[in-house]
Amino acid sequence: MICEIAEAGGGILRMRARGELVFAAHPQFHSIIKALKTSDCRRAEFDLAQIGRMDMCGVSMLILAGECAAARGMALTFLNPSRELETILAISGKSLCGASAPSLQAA
Repeated sequence: MICEIAEAGGGILRMRARGELVFAAHPQFHSIIKALKTSDCRRAEFDLAQIGRMDMCGVSMLILAGECAAARGMALTFLNPSRELETILAISGKSLCGASAPSLQAA
């Protein structure tokens, strides 16, 4: 998995990942967590459009990202989630972000 991270104008942290979001990708995903923990931005967007395969560890990584953002008071939006991810979250009832789930938006 390849991660791209940039702070955009307007105080938005933009993140994008390409490839498979699976257990083996957790070292690369650490850059996303680090960015969420260290950024001064109040909003973050994570584009999932180029994620191919995702296993349950990948879903857990997204949940962790949501928890990190929530802990810092950051609003996190997941862009272009797959239907599979939307279904998994709906079935599990698990929020991606502590008490309130971040937005899931199709572009």
